[in-house]
Amino acid sequence: MNRTGSIAIKPALHARHLMLLLAAVALVGFLCLRILAMETADRLPQGIIGYRLDGREVWVRADGHTVAKPEGIDDEAITANGGEFRSPDGRIVAFMDLSNAGAWLSVREGESVRRVGRLAEPGSPRLLPDGGKGAALETGGVPLVVAWSPDSQTLAWGSVTEPPYNLHIAKRGEWDVRSLPLIGGWVGELAWSPDGRFLAISTYAENRTDHTLLMFDTLGNEVPRQLAKGCVVVWSPDSRHLALHGEPKSQPGLWVVAVDGRARQITEQTAVAPFVWLAD
Repeated sequence: MNRTGSIAIKPALHARHLMLLLAAVALVGFLCLRILAMETADRLPQGIIGYRLDGREVWVRADGHTVAKPEGIDDEAITANGGEFRSPDGRIVAFMDLSNAGAWLSVREGESVRRVGRLAEPGSPRLLPDGGKGAALETGGVPLVVAWSPDSQTLAWGSVTEPPYNLHIAKRGEWDVRSLPLIGGWVGELAWSPDGRFLAISTYAENRTDHTLLMFDTLGNEVPRQLAKGCVVVWSPDSRHLALHGEPKSQPGLWVVAVDGRARQITEQTAVAPFVWLAD
């Protein structure tokens, strides 16, 4: 009798144990997903990205959610430098110095003028200090791209002579030039991170269609490394992420890319141009 009873009970016990085991597995899986979601949310940079699409402005967060345009944004204040490149502290101006022997990048501080580095040899493509890549394409020239670090202590610019292509960096005061090799072509854009540690470099091929985004870490000894394919770069307030227009052929749309290479697509629309990333 007992043996028969115990035999009858065992299947029920097994089914109950199986249900408890499945419930435990489901609970653990749910908790893991919640933890993963929280960690992913923590990794997303804060702030609001503004980009232009077909003549209109769009504002999003790094997770892709659309938000309203922040109040008090002055579009006229978001402009590029012209033919002169003034340091953030306003004390030094970098400019293109032309002569029959070629072109130099010079700096003017008060009444003192000094040539820092050669930009181009005679016969090199025409330099456009304020025309941008579009004008360079139309005229067969090359844009002169110059960028000061946020603390006004470092000046960076791209070479416009024949390959190999280089990024040049000079420290204020001594103005000793350090040249670093680049891949992808000429320098089309330079953008310093707000904390001044990183320099983003967008290079482009001679046909002006293929853009490569490189990253230079001023605290390291390595040359600029490839980070993504794209251009039109703006930095996040935390200096650890960038919003960029992805290369239409390989990474179309608007992307948020971390300095370690992790990337997140915000939209697949190709005609995007990020112009600012604001803190909340």
